[in-house]
Amino acid sequence: MLTDHINLVQSFYTEILGKFDFELAQELIAEDYIQHNPHVRTGREGVLEALTYLKSLNLPQPEKSPIQLIFGENDLVVALLLVKMGKQTQMVVDLFRIENGKLAEHWDCIQPFELTYSDQLPILPMKANSPKERNKSIGQDLIESIYAYHQAKSLGLYIHPDGEGYFPDPLPSDSTLQEKLLSRIPARDNYHIHRIVGQGNFVFVQSSFSQGNAKYVGNDLLCWEAEQVRYWYAVQQEIPEQMRHTNGMI
Repeated sequence: MLTDHINLVQSFYTEILGKFDFELAQELIAEDYIQHNPHVRTGREGVLEALTYLKSLNLPQPEKSPIQLIFGENDLVVALLLVKMGKQTQMVVDLFRIENGKLAEHWDCIQPFELTYSDQLPILPMKANSPKERNKSIGQDLIESIYAYHQAKSLGLYIHPDGEGYFPDPLPSDSTLQEKLLSRIPARDNYHIHRIVGQGNFVFVQSSFSQGNAKYVGNDLLCWEAEQVRYWYAVQQEIPEQMRHTNGMI
């Protein structure tokens, strides 16, 4: 079942977004599709409207697939992408909920990403025998210690010495993962985790928080190597006051 869900999301990217297959969109997207992207109307018609606009831009097809990583748990599928729009690269983390064989709900988080990075992020292979529940539990503890409790709890124990962090922030790209995580400790208030998805050695955490007077959605994706985090990808997006629907971003 999970494989079918992942294949469904891959078809959304390759056939619907990549080839503007409107007939397939009608087949694979639920009519009452719940949209959380603030700039797209809810429902299947909102997706079709967005597809029509994207097709009108006549953008060149990317040389490489923008999909960097895709995995899931139960009815949820997570995808990490690098999308080029002109000279700017966006890091995108999508979350889909599948129901009755169709795309039923979508959340995302998008943030500009430094062009100094490659078109291809380093990704470890899926390790199905990795202890998923252990990775989810410790991953949640790490994230909460940094973002919610503003502590460096267990960083030395659970962060790989050669760990790499891919965060759209001003720190130099050669900063260590621990340095990047330490820089984020004082940054967030009212931190709350909404969803955690894990498969093998991959863990996704969706959260919300505030910085000053603004509210944000944050997506963190951890890639475990044995018992330590080898790669950490993160994006955050401000929640606008006005959206094209009433579903919120969470």
